[in-house]
Order: sequence, then structure tokens, then C-alpha cells
Amino acid sequence: MKILFEKINENASVPVKAHEFDAGFDLRCVDSFEILPGHTHLVKLGFKTSMDQDVWVGIYSKSGLALNKEVFVLNAPGVIDSGYSGEWGVILHNISQYKTVHFGKGDKVAQAIPHKITPCSFEIGVVSETKRGSGGFGSTGR
Repeated sequence: MKILFEKINENASVPVKAHEFDAGFDLRCVDSFEILPGHTHLVKLGFKTSMDQDVWVGIYSKSGLALNKEVFVLNAPGVIDSGYSGEWGVILHNISQYKTVHFGKGDKVAQAIPHKITPCSFEIGVVSETKRGSGGFGSTGR
């Protein structure tokens, strides 16, 4: 699977994996910014892409940012559909109540994981009962 990458900002970085068998490609910001405690920021990445119609890309948090800076991808996973041809962005949220988080130009802000789409449709019908039934939201215990 290949994804065509086009820079639209001179500071944009091609997404790359830190290690050969990593699932995620690191995404880096094009500008410096800060996120105040409890606030959200749309981070522009300075590129757009083209990909096969049976591909989508999930945007996920970086574990180091979550642990060390309390910053997460707010709508994780963010979804980049194959039909989207605009600039990629990441919605980051600072869950800290006290500390402002600073990012410098070129810092890692998230990771992108490409996925294949499995053809699927919803059909009207009668749903069979299962052993689990309607139990959810903690119904299986701790």
C-alpha cells in the first residue's frame, strides 16, 4: 500500500516510522504552538495525500505525549478518508489542569496508522439472541 504525499508547507515532514516494524508513522507539526490546561488545538501538518479508495488512515495519540505531557488526540482515532484531499490536521487536547504544554516546529504530535477497508453494509433484519445478550458497559465484571 502506498500513499502519495504532497507538501503544502515548506516545514512539512514526510510521515516515517521510528522502527521498521512499528505500526504508526510519526506526524510532526509545522509550527510552534502551546496548549493551555484543559484546552484543545488543531495542529496543521502541512501536507495532503492521495490514497487508494480501499484505504483509510487512523490518527492516534503518541504514548509518550500521553504519559509525559498529558496530551491526547481528542477524537482518537481521527479518520483520514481516501476521498479527503485537504491538509492533514490533528486535534490535540491537554487534559492537565495546571500545565501549559509547548511544542516546537517539527515535534512529534501524533501517529498515523493506515488501514484497509473491509466492504460491509448494514441490512434490515431480526437480530438473534446471544449468550452475552444485551450486557455491556462493565457487565462482564472487573
